[in-house]
Amino acid sequence: MKRVIEKHPELTLVNRRDVLLCLDAGIPAGAALDLCGFRVREQQPKEPVGRPRRAAPGPAKTAPAPTPVASREFPLFAAINATTELKEFEGEEPAQLGADFFSEDELRFRYGPPPIEPLMPLPRLWPYLHRVLGHRRPGRRLHASRVVRRAARGRPLEDLPRRPVLRWAPAARLVVDRTLPVGFLTEDLDLLLANLVGLRGKTGLRGVSRGRPPDGDDVLEPEDIAGLDAPPLPTLVLSDLGQLRKERPVMRAWLDFGRRLRDAGVTPVALVPCPRDRWDPDLTGVWRCAHWDRHAQLPAPEQGLEAIDDPEEPDKAARRAERLLSLLVAASLIEPGLLRALRCLLPPGEADIGSEFDVRVGGALAVAGHDMALLPQTRKACTERSAADTSPALKQRVTERVMNAHAGYGPQLWADEVARLKDWGAVIPPHELGDASDIRRRTNLTMLRDLEVPDVARRLGLFEQTRWAIEHLSKKALETEDAAMAWALLYRFDGREIADIPEGMNPEHVQKAMQRVLPDPGRVTRWDVRLKRGASGLDAIELRPWAPFRLPPDSLPVDDCAAGEPQALFHVRRPHVQLSVRRGESVAQHSLVLSPEQPLEFPVDSHAGISLRSDCGTLELAPVCPPPWATAFAWDQAGLYAELMIGETPFRLRWIPPGTFLRGSPDDEPGRYDYEGPRHRVRIDSGFWLGETPVTQAQYETVTGHNPSGFQHAGPTAPVEQVSWEEARAFCGRLGALLEVVGELEAGWAFRLPSEAEWEYACRAGAETALYTGPITLRGERDAPELDAIAWYGGNSGVEYEGGYDSSDWPQKQYKHKKAGTHPVGKKARNAFGLYDMLGNVWEWCEDHWHDDYDGAPEDGRAWVDAKARKGATRVVRGGGWSIFARRCRCAYRAWDGPGDRFVILGVRLVLAPSST
Repeated sequence: MKRVIEKHPELTLVNRRDVLLCLDAGIPAGAALDLCGFRVREQQPKEPVGRPRRAAPGPAKTAPAPTPVASREFPLFAAINATTELKEFEGEEPAQLGADFFSEDELRFRYGPPPIEPLMPLPRLWPYLHRVLGHRRPGRRLHASRVVRRAARGRPLEDLPRRPVLRWAPAARLVVDRTLPVGFLTEDLDLLLANLVGLRGKTGLRGVSRGRPPDGDDVLEPEDIAGLDAPPLPTLVLSDLGQLRKERPVMRAWLDFGRRLRDAGVTPVALVPCPRDRWDPDLTGVWRCAHWDRHAQLPAPEQGLEAIDDPEEPDKAARRAERLLSLLVAASLIEPGLLRALRCLLPPGEADIGSEFDVRVGGALAVAGHDMALLPQTRKACTERSAADTSPALKQRVTERVMNAHAGYGPQLWADEVARLKDWGAVIPPHELGDASDIRRRTNLTMLRDLEVPDVARRLGLFEQTRWAIEHLSKKALETEDAAMAWALLYRFDGREIADIPEGMNPEHVQKAMQRVLPDPGRVTRWDVRLKRGASGLDAIELRPWAPFRLPPDSLPVDDCAAGEPQALFHVRRPHVQLSVRRGESVAQHSLVLSPEQPLEFPVDSHAGISLRSDCGTLELAPVCPPPWATAFAWDQAGLYAELMIGETPFRLRWIPPGTFLRGSPDDEPGRYDYEGPRHRVRIDSGFWLGETPVTQAQYETVTGHNPSGFQHAGPTAPVEQVSWEEARAFCGRLGALLEVVGELEAGWAFRLPSEAEWEYACRAGAETALYTGPITLRGERDAPELDAIAWYGGNSGVEYEGGYDSSDWPQKQYKHKKAGTHPVGKKARNAFGLYDMLGNVWEWCEDHWHDDYDGAPEDGRAWVDAKARKGATRVVRGGGWSIFARRCRCAYRAWDGPGDRFVILGVRLVLAPSST
């Protein structure tokens, strides 16, 4: 249950400010809420429909989920967390990897695919063919019994009877069906024809082919079934008669042809490579069929076999095909010979010739000519079941068949087969496992060497083999560093900008591999990450080379987001970014190669989260809902902002994304002081809210009840000043306490002063120059023309100013003026984060103690506070002010004051962040 504080609808003249007054009067919080018309009720939290519930921007571990705003159909995104590590690359460069490459001779195939095992051995098939295509004629040997019977009856022996012998018919016809899938039975038909011609001879043998005959076949002539004549010649048909595919028109054509043969006095005989339980009774009623498969018994030609009807097992064919597939998962490449060899390892009741056909045409295999491979989804579905259902003895026999079949294909395929067989559960000798690992390493080195010589790479064919191998790697093999390296090499060889990382591949291995594959440019580049959305929500993520901040033209509306919603700056050394897009429980990994000076856009439709990873760090983008205190929540050109209302006074806060920056100034920066160094890199790991402007007089008075400013004549929107460090902290605490009382401040979040690192990071907004708009030109103490557009400082703060302090004797001013003071906030140009008056107008207190330089400063953006510092130790102020020299209005300049000091140039800017930061 959630505690919800809501205002009574009839009490419209009281607000949060009245609650503060009651608290100041000593009234308890509960009574103060009741007196001001706020009531407390319990509410069951509800998840927003159509988008995930997410906390206000901040570290995911500490930021609780705020109340969602149901009026927004699609969530906004913000950069939540980031890690950055800009160190020198420590991996191996190609020149350091040695020369352990494969030679061209080593990669060449030694011999072709394995021979196919015949469907039926020729010694068993020979007698049957002889009877079908032959006839009986008298031989040389006398028929003794008939001679004795004729003599006993007193019949003359003029024509002595002789024993009949089986001879090839002088003329015969052979009909061969070539319409089956390519590779299926091709070698069986070719082998049978070659042996038949060799034994019988071509004389008198008329061959007819249904479908296209193979090249160079001078025995068969193509002809259609319907056009076949029926001469009175012994005829043998080698065909499934259309029964494997159940092609009814083809089966009717064969049936008509058989009847024509029978009408011509010829017995229609067919050698059928099809299981008998698939035979059609009408066909077997006309044709004398023999089953052509191993272990099949061949009948007498004049008898034939009948169809078998097995109604109790209607899914027998599917079960047998699945059993054969369970053995094929052990092989990367499947040729017809290997398919037959693995099928022959199974008993006839578990797989038959129909299983071979079903596996080829059932959609489980990718077929290229005679070669085949299991589709990745099929392999994934069958692997675990196959490993459990296959006995160790059968696994060993399968292993021998696979390794023997591919022993001559070159080292890469052999290594792939070893990895697959090991994952399948086969026992592989340790020395072979070591050899396979060494082959994969040498293959990757060879491809890395040949990236710069694509002609050699294409001739060797390593990249094409790698492409095929990666598509068929097992899940365990994909998790290895060698697999990630091979994929990265292939990715670069193809020259693609965008590719999907294979599911199951380790993203860390991919990132490491890309560091080795891509050239090191020798410098870190920064990229502006933006999200683009359309009418239906998020459309794309764009990475564009970071460009220095430019002041927008006056005609450009500040809320224009046509260029996308800016998220954060992302650092990259080697031009590769790994993009992870979460969709529900799944995460899709994509690889992006960046081109110098060219933006890259990638379509995304995630409402769950996006993360980027490079060799310099990570960045997490997540959908965010408005915090409970926000009365406005939107994007503009500068990024995400939210508004808080206290009474009638608005407080606008800007979301500062995480990132990294160079703190301090370089030695050659104009106007530099020694205590601005040494320059060093600081990381901001989590985003935070920061006031868009310094706290105004109206805002300060609304929260505290008084206005200490010396420039009250400048108006309520001028920055509050004459605020000490202690009073600034008390102001932050009082504002947070108010929101806690009314139940609108998330647990774990607090208002506070910025750390010095946070302040400079927000001020620079990605810039590394003296100003966030570029370099500074110091023409005099109070004369820097670049400051005029962005800051109120000693050179321009008195122009047309009424009241204020006497500035007539200030030397070297940019403009002549006599009186100067503070100005209403937001009148000068903002920086890339949408922050106004970061330079000039008033100094802004920071949480840190003063230190004379940055030696020993925290590198994670935390405030540098000395636990043993004396009471009253000086604190840091940043940003310069309305009377300050131009050199002191730079991003890197730092100064100090005592925590109790109150000057007309000291102000405050709010931070809202998790209290742990």
